[in-house]
Amino acid sequence: MATCSFDFAVRVLGVLIAAPLLAGCLVSEDDLYRAAPVSVQIDDGRYDVQTREQGGSFTLKDRITVQATDNFAGVARDENGDFFLFGIHDIGDGYYIAANEVRGLHFRYILLRPGRDAILGWSMECFSIQDLGLDQKYDIESDFLNCTVSDRETLEAAAIEIAENEVPDFRIIPSAE
Repeated sequence: MATCSFDFAVRVLGVLIAAPLLAGCLVSEDDLYRAAPVSVQIDDGRYDVQTREQGGSFTLKDRITVQATDNFAGVARDENGDFFLFGIHDIGDGYYIAANEVRGLHFRYILLRPGRDAILGWSMECFSIQDLGLDQKYDIESDFLNCTVSDRETLEAAAIEIAENEVPDFRIIPSAE
């Protein structure tokens, strides 16, 4: 298992925190990475999750505290004390899929790309998948809330196309507080 630097840790966490706040996520009924070991371990620390505004600037959405665990990449807690476990998986070309189980209902995925100063993230919202025609191209099921994938290959291919066609909608940076 690789360990990751502060830069990577920050990027991954921002996406995971921001994604639950957004409607229409990319999900699966089963854990598509169940058989895959977590490939990245996150550094402990406090991070700011910032979402991109229409003008392109970023605004603080949440502040989280991350603690590494043995079985997951980490546990993140927001300022309300709510927490979630997440795993991070290397899909190549500098991209990572972050996954977490949502209340036993489904697994949610976000795309991350670590940078020098921040982790950039794509929430992979369902409307983006539909606007890009990826639901048709990859036979991704969609309803009013989520787009559902059934295999890792589809998830990863759609994620890369989203990154190639959309700007990141959030970032994670070390907290100044």
